[in-house]
Amino acid sequence: MTERNAPHSDEAEVSLFGPGYGECAVVHAGGGDWIVLDSFGPPRERPVALQYLDALGLDPARSVRLIVATHWHDDHMKGLGELVSRCPEAHFCCASALGSREFMSVAAALARTGLPDQGIREIHAVMTHLDQTDAQPVWAMASRRIHRSSGCEVWSLSPHDEAHTSFLKSLAPRPGTVPGRGMHSLTPNQLSVALLVRFGGGASCLFGADLERRGWTAVLRDDTKPRCESSVFKVPHHGSANAHLEGVWDELLEPAPIAILAPWRRGRGALPKEGDVARILACTPSAYATTDATSGATPRDRWVKKRLGNIKAHITPESGAHGMIRLRRAMDGESSWRVDLFGSACHLRDFAA
Repeated sequence: MTERNAPHSDEAEVSLFGPGYGECAVVHAGGGDWIVLDSFGPPRERPVALQYLDALGLDPARSVRLIVATHWHDDHMKGLGELVSRCPEAHFCCASALGSREFMSVAAALARTGLPDQGIREIHAVMTHLDQTDAQPVWAMASRRIHRSSGCEVWSLSPHDEAHTSFLKSLAPRPGTVPGRGMHSLTPNQLSVALLVRFGGGASCLFGADLERRGWTAVLRDDTKPRCESSVFKVPHHGSANAHLEGVWDELLEPAPIAILAPWRRGRGALPKEGDVARILACTPSAYATTDATSGATPRDRWVKKRLGNIKAHITPESGAHGMIRLRRAMDGESSWRVDLFGSACHLRDFAA
């Protein structure tokens, strides 16, 4: 891990990591307090957030105050159970529906069947750990302040009640079916937790998770959300067009904010697409990706995929060298963000160069 200098106590930091299949953000909230959003880790290695904090000479058990699981997609969840267990001082936050009796019963049923859904396994492991340690999760819902410290406050902007109710209805077992049989067809993005982080001095960041257009429409209509324009935007759903809404850029962000994203690759699928890159750059010239288009998950041979499928083996995407986008600024409100790129990170205009 590069750049082992920790930020100053009065310095905000937003760092985004991504190898092409995996995403994690690490935020310095001031005063030595840290926030971790989502998790991933290279094969047979610790979660990247733990590696980074260790490299800075920090003890995650003492410094991490909040861990947020924005949703349960595999590329946002790997190593989450280890992360939570290593950070006993941190509150764990996720969508309230994931703590429901309906979800936990389905997750437990899937865990017993050995379904190779790492996101479900990680959430089940976290909830089991919290139950054993009598720790109470923080439930994310629309326009709720989920964390406050001397240096910042964090608000969840989603999910809204409609998404919560729709999700719980989708878990209802159908007559004659095995509990959780249809779980794989659910779309975790409907419960994505979009976050607003407001630092001392007035700077704020909007983290879009994988929230799609319908969810953003509900955010924009919500009159109870905090009123501010963010100077940093973690672009939702890896830059996909299905998560883009002009109103988000017009109402929730400063003109030409710094936009950061973690690309996604799996097999032949890839985000952002060429049109996505052009659209984002039309919104802001200051846009960055954690990897270029040639880095990331390695596609597997189709014959190998078929053979693995025949024996019901789980295909875990292989990660390439991950990159890091690091933003830092003083919390006194008189400075702008400094942008540093490490590893395979690049300006978005160079993404496919």
